Amino acid sequence: MAEDQPNFVTMLKTRYPFRKMNSADVEKFASQFEEVEYAANDLIYLSDAEGDALYFITGGRVALFRTWKIDRYHDEEEISATCIDGDMFGFEVLEPELGKRLTSARAVDNTTVMKIDRKKMVEMAEAIPGLYTSLSMLYDSFRLSLKIRFSWLNADETVYFVARRHPMVLFKNMLGLILTAIITLPLILVLFFYLQSMWLPLILLITDGVVLTGWLGWTYLDWTNDFSIITNRRVVFQERIVFFYDSRQEVPLYAIQVISIDTDQWGRWFGYGDVPVRSYAGIITLSKVKAPQQVSDLLDAEWYRARATRTRQEKATIAQMFRQRLSGQASVSPERQPVVPKVESSPLQKLLANFFRVRFEKGNVITYRTHWLLLFASIFLPTLSLLVLAGFVFARMIGIINFLTIPVVMGLALLIGIFIFLWWLYRYVDWRNDYYVITDDQVMDVYKKPLGLEDKKVAPLKNIQSVEFSRRGIIGLLFNFGTVSILVGETLLTFDNVFNPAEVQRELFKRIADRDYREKQATISGEQQRIMDMIEIYHNIAEEQRMKRPFAGGGS
Repeated sequence: MAEDQPNFVTMLKTRYPFRKMNSADVEKFASQFEEVEYAANDLIYLSDAEGDALYFITGGRVALFRTWKIDRYHDEEEISATCIDGDMFGFEVLEPELGKRLTSARAVDNTTVMKIDRKKMVEMAEAIPGLYTSLSMLYDSFRLSLKIRFSWLNADETVYFVARRHPMVLFKNMLGLILTAIITLPLILVLFFYLQSMWLPLILLITDGVVLTGWLGWTYLDWTNDFSIITNRRVVFQERIVFFYDSRQEVPLYAIQVISIDTDQWGRWFGYGDVPVRSYAGIITLSKVKAPQQVSDLLDAEWYRARATRTRQEKATIAQMFRQRLSGQASVSPERQPVVPKVESSPLQKLLANFFRVRFEKGNVITYRTHWLLLFASIFLPTLSLLVLAGFVFARMIGIINFLTIPVVMGLALLIGIFIFLWWLYRYVDWRNDYYVITDDQVMDVYKKPLGLEDKKVAPLKNIQSVEFSRRGIIGLLFNFGTVSILVGETLLTFDNVFNPAEVQRELFKRIADRDYREKQATISGEQQRIMDMIEIYHNIAEEQRMKRPFAGGGS
């Protein structure tokens, strides 16, 4: 049993699945652990070793990694996750039979862990209702996270939960395919018996098989591409429809306001549902996840943890500023961690985007225009007309066309060319006049027709309720453009056909979070100043009282 048992129990009660567990069960579970200390870089276990224990970190960090053999003499390590205080690892202990470790584990710093062996873990799983099921959800997420690579994850970001939609959703999506197979295959078999020629039924059978197989493959692939994710920084829902749609919605954990659960009759029958998450930037929904109550409990625990971490950081900042004030040092603002990672595009896409200036910055103002492909589509007809006109003039100059004199051809070409050029210029200016602006305080959607009226929509960042993006169609996916939808009250602002919409969404979230951070820092600074002023007044009064006491004593 650990010497520091009360603190360990307190820490357990803040973590999933113990946060909402009976206190007696938590204390019973905690009593089965033993404390183990590791120095920095100590190996805790190696991959393929027996999964004989579960670990809970009470201090330090642990890296979970896999080793790949590059050649006979060299290996390469890949970090799968970095676990911190309050994290569990070693879930392989939950295997029905003694399983093998999927990763290796190494202490990053001097680390203290609480360890429970497999035998005690099995006893506790049988004695405490729901414990095995809850920990199994974390184990399933851990295994899936090892199979899927999310390019947008930060290096120090750890996935606690990842899941696809419930398999029943896949089955429901396949009902049309199953119904089609039930209708078409018997009809084709009937044709085999009643037609003298076998060619038509055979062709129909092959065609039907190809269509059904393609439909089946596409439906399954589409199901595998949607993920609900909870990390140590944010909650994410990633959705893809192959060749048609690509979307990712996310919100920082500390910005969450409300977590709820929605289920329909199918969900109640088969144990799945939606987990809507409301934040200052809108609502995202972890869609059709298995055991939504457990997912909600996990997210609630991570939300609590993020708020507690943020509070500790703010208190540490206040303490640091007091020390600096008392010692006469200049205050140093704490570094701000980015809210979401940057979404990069290919070098060719960025080159074309920069050439056509579809995104440019001036100070803290970012301006976006619609994708250059939309410009090409807009000027295609006038450009083609100019090329046809140039070809006609060239044909007359070399004698292929003789029914008009050269002066007449040149005059007509000049007049028609001016008209076409004005048409081309109008289309270009029309494309250039539509732009979208993001500043530190607001977003702006400007739509202006050449020689016409200008329509400008402006919304403060503080009023934004949700930000979503989508890339539709294979062209949008290949050339990386789409629409960013910004909900402000009952008004919807759309940045239509902008380059790299994921980056636009990231920039908006960053500006919203930075604004929130600035406001909080201003509030904290004001409170700090008031407190320091009060302390200064107190010390001045105390000093006055101290100076008076000797004189009062001498008079008596």
